[in-house]
Amino acid sequence: MYQMATPDPVDRAGIVPSNKVYVASETSDQPWVNWGYDNRKPEKLVEKIGKSGVLSAAIGAKARIAIGKGICPVIITGRNSKTGEEEMEWIYDAEIEDWLELNNDYFNSLRSIRDCIGYGWTHARITMGNGHQNIAAYKTDDVVKCRLGVMNPASGEIEQTFYSPVWRNVNGKGDTINYKAIQMLRENGELLDLQARVKGGSKVTEFSIISRGDLDGRSYYPNPIWHSVIDWVELVIKVPEMKMAMFNNQMSIKYMITISTRYFEKADIKWNSYTAAEKQAKFADKVTEINKHLTGNDKAYKSIAVSSYMDPTGKEIKDISIEVLDDKVKDGKLLPESSAGDKQILFSLMMNPTIMGANTFGGGDGGAGSGSDIREAYLVQIMLMEAERRMNSKVFNLIKRFNGWQDKYKGKNLQFRYPNLILTTLDTGGSTAPVNP
Repeated sequence: MYQMATPDPVDRAGIVPSNKVYVASETSDQPWVNWGYDNRKPEKLVEKIGKSGVLSAAIGAKARIAIGKGICPVIITGRNSKTGEEEMEWIYDAEIEDWLELNNDYFNSLRSIRDCIGYGWTHARITMGNGHQNIAAYKTDDVVKCRLGVMNPASGEIEQTFYSPVWRNVNGKGDTINYKAIQMLRENGELLDLQARVKGGSKVTEFSIISRGDLDGRSYYPNPIWHSVIDWVELVIKVPEMKMAMFNNQMSIKYMITISTRYFEKADIKWNSYTAAEKQAKFADKVTEINKHLTGNDKAYKSIAVSSYMDPTGKEIKDISIEVLDDKVKDGKLLPESSAGDKQILFSLMMNPTIMGANTFGGGDGGAGSGSDIREAYLVQIMLMEAERRMNSKVFNLIKRFNGWQDKYKGKNLQFRYPNLILTTLDTGGSTAPVNP
């Protein structure tokens, strides 16, 4: 019997929270836990990320900074007795390097960290090879297409994950075409679980591995770190939509030209004999003449002389009058709100915009910051990304032990690290320098 847990409540993202508990029988058509009340929360998050330029760029930038030049094997030889920094020896191992290359490790790692930042968790798969003697393949799935299985009530562990290219097409448990169930290795105990399964004669060749961010009381799906400012994300998305609506519906008329009938009567003795169409054409010709006389850079500051007359009430009427109309589409309208939203999004992601060349903290149109600002912000960002790097390296640590790579370096500490390059000052003689991973 599947004890279906209540989908974790979501306060925003267009999903209605519920305190109902759904209990499914053995014939339940849903052995997974909905991600969001309607199982569509990830699609809603995708839409918000895709429509918010600053959110999308910041998530991408953080993932690229975290992964650096890609994961590399190193031997940790000790720690500096004064600073506590790791001391390491770079190694080149053809077996490890070939395995990483064949499994497209850079982009799989990049996707994994991006999913962690953008959606709060990651879903990877490993494939066994050589009669379960080694791990032959590894890939990072698009976490938007993944769901968590119901916890085993006895162990409190999630034992399955589910993958579907299009969840809206899934019809339930009996639908074997539109989704796939994958046995999951015990979270944070993957190596011992895999070793026990292989020793027990398991014939399963594919397993899933998940890494989750802070659950904060939730049982299944964590919120991404930017979720706290989802209202600001909505605002930032709506500003360009409102701007477009404003531009599409605004009549951008700069001047109103009024020409009295008396002007034409004085200028043309045949005026009263013209048809209405002829009068309209002559009026248009006069407006065109005025526009040509006054518009263009070479016509700047020109004057126009007009006569006037007194109507029977004693009011002066100008033969031609030109009125400047107020532009209702003010420059910068809504931009302060958009700038505030961008700041809140970057605060939630712990991302200094200086890194992206857009220092908005001083205002909506702030400069990029100095070279020192960029270098220091980048170094701080590298330090802040340690948790995401650890999540990603968990998979490689499992592989190094199961595939026997660690055994090749007995007595030595084989680890995976992320080398980065940082900008340097001009007096160093170069533009970049390596930094410890």
